[in-house]
Amino acid sequence: SVCKEVIVAQEVVPATGHSEGEIVAENLKEATCTSAGSVDSVTYCTICKAEISRKTVEISAIGHKADSIAIENVVAATYVSAGSYDSVVYCSVCHAEISRTTVNVPQLVVPQIDAEVIVSQLEYTIGDNLNLDGGKIVVATSDSTTTEVVITPDMITGFNPDSVGVQQVTITFEVDGVPYTRTFDVTVKEPEIVVAQVVKISAMPKKTTYKKGEQLDVTDGKLTVIYSDGTTQDVDLKADMVSGFDTDKLGTQKLTITLKVEEVTLTATFDVTIEDDNTAVTESAANAINIYAHGNTIVIENATDEIRVYNAMGALICRDAINRVRAELQVNGAGVYIVKVGNVAKRVMVN
Repeated sequence: SVCKEVIVAQEVVPATGHSEGEIVAENLKEATCTSAGSVDSVTYCTICKAEISRKTVEISAIGHKADSIAIENVVAATYVSAGSYDSVVYCSVCHAEISRTTVNVPQLVVPQIDAEVIVSQLEYTIGDNLNLDGGKIVVATSDSTTTEVVITPDMITGFNPDSVGVQQVTITFEVDGVPYTRTFDVTVKEPEIVVAQVVKISAMPKKTTYKKGEQLDVTDGKLTVIYSDGTTQDVDLKADMVSGFDTDKLGTQKLTITLKVEEVTLTATFDVTIEDDNTAVTESAANAINIYAHGNTIVIENATDEIRVYNAMGALICRDAINRVRAELQVNGAGVYIVKVGNVAKRVMVN
């Protein structure tokens, strides 16, 4: 007799039926962390080996198994900006990313220092470049040490040479790798218009005493023009700059110098003396008046007219009353002096 009935010599032998063997696992599909698997549970006959039953059994996903936390995408915090990093968990089985969290790191705190900014120029004319010559930052750190940082153009922001007004200039510098900023103010002005302000006589003409009828002579006369910015310019005095001279008018005359410098007219004055040309005197009269020098004193004896003393340039430096038997006039400085008593004139050397 077998599992199926058979006919033997026209005799029917009944089937014995299958004999179930042990369950066999087939077609295994293993489950992963995220996907279910399966397996066929199969029973075969132990006699004829025929498949008696087959059932597919699902295997549940095993799920992720967290590994240790990994740190990724680190952005280090600095003294000028915050940082961050990603906290990541991977599966230790399939290595898939389970979670990712971005953690922010606060900006580093800049240590406090004392810093003095020293620059040589704070005022500029529009168009000028910033002057950093001698510029430095004197830094006193917390450990009581002092450091000097030289200011260079690459540290500077905020300066505009074409903008008129007060500007705040920022200096960015580092001490021991730590960045700091300090500021200082500069003023940018419109260009100063330089104008002539004053004219002065820097050298008198050699002739300041004239005889009636003589023409004006300004030889050796020099002028100095002073400008609004303090600069000066020397100019030769010329006759056409002078007005007020009258050769026929006896006595002292105040002459006016007029000098035009661009759109500015400047004036100065000086005195000249016009004397009568009748200077002839008798020899006895001239000999009666005794004029000589004693030290820094000019002595005039037997003067019968007003005494006038001139320096070598012809400038009147002193006068004295007439009708004096003896006059003593002190002068400042050695040199040649001209003493006139009426129409009598004499050169005197004072040592």
